Amino acid sequence: STLFPYTTLFRSLVSILSSTLAPHVTKMSMDTNGNHVVQRCLQHLPADSVQFVFNAVEADVLVVTRHRHGCCVFQRCIDAANETQRAELVGQVLHHVIELMQDPYANYVVQYVLERTTRAECRALLHRLRGGLAELSMQKFSSNVVERCLQAADAGDLEWMVAELADPGTLRALHVLCDGGVLLVGSSEPHSRLDMRGPCAIHLQHPSLECGSVAFDLIQLHGRVANV
Repeated sequence: STLFPYTTLFRSLVSILSSTLAPHVTKMSMDTNGNHVVQRCLQHLPADSVQFVFNAVEADVLVVTRHRHGCCVFQRCIDAANETQRAELVGQVLHHVIELMQDPYANYVVQYVLERTTRAECRALLHRLRGGLAELSMQKFSSNVVERCLQAADAGDLEWMVAELADPGTLRALHVLCDGGVLLVGSSEPHSRLDMRGPCAIHLQHPSLECGSVAFDLIQLHGRVANV
C-alpha cells in the first residue's frame, strides 16, 4: 500500500516529462547537452515510458543517425528498446541502409545494428546490398560496413558476397595486383566457413588484370587475403 503513492507519482512525473520533451526529441538528440538528457531517459526509464523517444528517432531516422550526437542516441535506443521497439528501429535502418552506410556517422549505426541483429534481419540487410556491394566496398565509410557484413554473414550469403567483390571489374577498379592471377581468401580459424578448395579460391583470369606480387587486402573474415 505504501508503494502505490510513489508509483502514481512516478507515472505522473513520467507523463509530464514525456509530454514536455516529445516535441523536442530530435533537436535535443543533436544538441551537445540535450543528447545526454535523452540518453539518460533511455537508460533509466522503462521502455514503454520512453516510446516518445522511439517515435521521434524513427520519424527522423535520416536526420538523427547522420549527426555525431544523434547517432549515439539511436544506438542507445537499440539498447533500451523492448523486442517490438527494437524491431521497428531495425526496420528503419534496413529501409535506409544504403544511405546510412555512406554517412560518416550513420555507418556506425548500421554496424551497431549488425552486431545485435537476428539472423533473419541480418540476411534482409545483406540482400538489400546485393548488386551494389562492390561499389559500397570502395567508399570510405560504407567499406567499414561491408567488412562488418562479411563478418556477420553465414556461408550461404558469403558465397555471393565474395563472388561480387571478386568480380574482375571490381578488382580493376581497386587496382588489385594478384600474384599469378589468383586471389586467395583465407582464414586463420581452424574450422573455416570458407573451403580453400571451393569458392574461397577465386581464379582471376582476365586479360585486363595486371598480375604482380601484391595481394590486396580485399576482405577480412576473421582471416586475410593471402600472398600466393
